[in-house]
Amino acid sequence: GKTQKEKNVIIDNGANAINITVNGGTNFLASYLKDGTGAITFVQGAGRTLIQIDGTAVLNGVPGSKATISSVGTKDYLSISNAV
Repeated sequence: GKTQKEKNVIIDNGANAINITVNGGTNFLASYLKDGTGAITFVQGAGRTLIQIDGTAVLNGVPGSKATISSVGTKDYLSISNAV
């Protein structure tokens, strides 16, 4: 199967708002670059704890905005940088 672990994922969702379920796993690390204009909302996966470092789970800045997920055990640390 395919995985996002240790990848830089480019998300081009056009103008459509989408949700991404975070199921990081042990020692998971991934970065995301927004290429569309629609909002991208990160949602906590089952049995996981999503910790929003920047107080938001929505990547809704201009194209080029970034998010990273770093996982330790069942905790997924989400950091979002919404460029304006």
